Amino acid sequence: MIKHIQDAISYGLYEDFRAEDSTLVAGFHECFGEQLDCEAFSSWPDEKEAGVLHLALGEGKQFKISIEEEQTRQLDIPVESEIAKMSRISKAGKAKDYYDVHDTIVVDGITFEIVGIGHDIDALTGRRNTITLRQVDHLKMSRINPNSCPDGFAASELDKSLINSPLSWIPASILPYVREVSKAYVTCDGSIKVMYRKLWVFSESEVFGSAIYSPAEDGKRYEAFATSEDRVADDENGSACYIWLRSTYAGNSNYFCMVGKSGSSDYYDANSLSGVALGFCI
Repeated sequence: MIKHIQDAISYGLYEDFRAEDSTLVAGFHECFGEQLDCEAFSSWPDEKEAGVLHLALGEGKQFKISIEEEQTRQLDIPVESEIAKMSRISKAGKAKDYYDVHDTIVVDGITFEIVGIGHDIDALTGRRNTITLRQVDHLKMSRINPNSCPDGFAASELDKSLINSPLSWIPASILPYVREVSKAYVTCDGSIKVMYRKLWVFSESEVFGSAIYSPAEDGKRYEAFATSEDRVADDENGSACYIWLRSTYAGNSNYFCMVGKSGSSDYYDANSLSGVALGFCI
């Protein structure tokens, strides 16, 4: 490896190495035990330390090589997390260039699926430069409310918990990148109201495309929910479970709509335990 570095310096190849023609390629695998996985990389001499060369090898990989001592070590620099990368790309309005609906990301062992790109509007900027994700496994069980909820989901015990105790529901590494969006919700008498949230559960019409057991539509269906299988999510034991929706059942504030274990539409008593499939935007 050092011979290749010395050759590079001798020939003045400090910048814009190409993976296909660089003299460093053969030695890199030998020294670091991995193949180059980027199309191009660059190298430059240290401004203060003689005989020291820096290599930048794609995103998050940077090496500092001491030629005089014939030692190599990887710099202890922060590596951009996948969720941070997703946030950066979505805010730049380029999400569709990098991601597709149904792509997944795993954080702290929990899987989140992209269910929409540009579906929701960032409440702060008014732009649709968002990626909407849904938790699809390790769902926690909760009731929506201990008694009737005539004012709808925004008045429920579950919604208050999502607002006041977000770290009980979502990994801490995700929370800084979550953006507030507006979400409609329907009450049992058919009134449509709007709430602004960072964490929520989906509505019946967002999942099924229409009002089935709820009195009116409260949101447009996300692209990801085209089939029954697409709507299924698993509990903490890895089994498909009933999933709460924020739409109130028509004419009875004791009940809320839900997704059945097979992905079909259903409803049940708000005081019962069912899965909470979190929705949020990055």
